[in-house]
Amino acid sequence: MLDPIFPGMDPFIENQRWPEFHEAMIIYLRDKLVRLLMPNYVVFAEKYIQLSRPDISLWKGRLEEAEPLEQSHLKIAEATRLHTATLSDEEEQSRIEIFDTTGKLITVIEIISPANKTRNRSEYLKSRRRILLSDAHLIEIDLTRKGRRIEADLPEEGYNIFIARAQTDGPHYGEMYEIGLRDALPVIPLPLDTGDIPLDLPSLFKQAYINGGYRLYLDYSRPPAVPFSESDAAWVAQRLKEANV
Repeated sequence: MLDPIFPGMDPFIENQRWPEFHEAMIIYLRDKLVRLLMPNYVVFAEKYIQLSRPDISLWKGRLEEAEPLEQSHLKIAEATRLHTATLSDEEEQSRIEIFDTTGKLITVIEIISPANKTRNRSEYLKSRRRILLSDAHLIEIDLTRKGRRIEADLPEEGYNIFIARAQTDGPHYGEMYEIGLRDALPVIPLPLDTGDIPLDLPSLFKQAYINGGYRLYLDYSRPPAVPFSESDAAWVAQRLKEANV
């Protein structure tokens, strides 16, 4: 069986296969959005070296000539915290940018890499601030444990997802999903100009994990990028024992 060993993110991917995993998540997300949004949206996938350039752009189509969007049965998870956000070195980075047909930026999705929180942190924060000072939405998906959290008051253990919604009469409104090492990944809202659609992170992760053969090729005897707490180390050891890896 090639199914994931852990209920959510696999912590051993980060320091062994992160660049490949990151790229797979971007590609599978693009494929998912094509199925959900075409013909109302057109999906483009491109690579850029600069952090500020997009990997994927979505352009709003003419709704009067299109079929209604596919309705999803997925239930969006509830954020565990809500608050108001008042919010290099050249290296290949990936992100998703969503525009309307006038060229206006609607939503940015970042899958945070360890470099965003370490050596390229300053440049990333500058790019992030430009978004938070604009009228575009921002989604940050942080599935890495190494480096300082982008939001400083977050716990170091586990992962997090931050959704900053642009407001017409004030600063962005933030929704924070805190995800423990033992937690499943949530289905989260993807804000567009026409409303939210569900973004199914569990299925995207499972697709990337299985197709990447991570259960076969990850070395689970190697230390993780960040040491586990004593209780988490015992839990991880039990999961690996049950999986016979």
